[in-house]
Amino acid sequence: MASCALWEAHNKLIFQEVPFRCEAAIQRATSMSQVDVSTVDPSANGPVHDAIWRRPPRGVFKVNFDGSWKSDSVSGIGMVARNHDGLILAAAAEVVERPSTVVEAEALAFRWAIGLAITLGFRLVFFETECLTLFHMWKKPLDGRNYLATILSDCFQLSRSLDFVYVVFIRRSGNVVADFLARNASSYAGLVWIEEVPPEVDVFVTADILTSMPPI
Repeated sequence: MASCALWEAHNKLIFQEVPFRCEAAIQRATSMSQVDVSTVDPSANGPVHDAIWRRPPRGVFKVNFDGSWKSDSVSGIGMVARNHDGLILAAAAEVVERPSTVVEAEALAFRWAIGLAITLGFRLVFFETECLTLFHMWKKPLDGRNYLATILSDCFQLSRSLDFVYVVFIRRSGNVVADFLARNASSYAGLVWIEEVPPEVDVFVTADILTSMPPI
């Protein structure tokens, strides 16, 4: 049911310019209405400097994002959203005008990922980044009026539309899906996948699910 609702909403957004409103379908699919935010323990996500992708708590979405900084005129950004079973809910890739630094590329990816999470109707979200600098900046916001500070300010403002936000640092080995989409964004620019990823990414998704399996 969630798959049909998401796909119908996605088509209406693309072809009829009808705003994407699929929160109800996603909530039904993941039992979000039964989640008490006060009981969500971010430490359940694993160590802050984890090296593998781990499943979020039940009822919470995990959004991995990445920005790829290149020497040419554009850079790529990618994101993937999964639930507590490791199942893909959405993935996307986009190209942006090349930022001046790697951190700016990561910040642009973060802002974009938050916006997509809001559009998809997510309410409780773990965001994972492999950029340690961005992770620390989120914990201690920048002062100033430079471009990076402006992007981060946008991130904070957008995050207020969500009920629960937690940002986690993950090593690149645990962020391979988002990393692949960002590095190959020129091939996928502007595409959004609902409950699937490009075929060439399936192997990374499967590996994440296997490594995150609970012990028997």
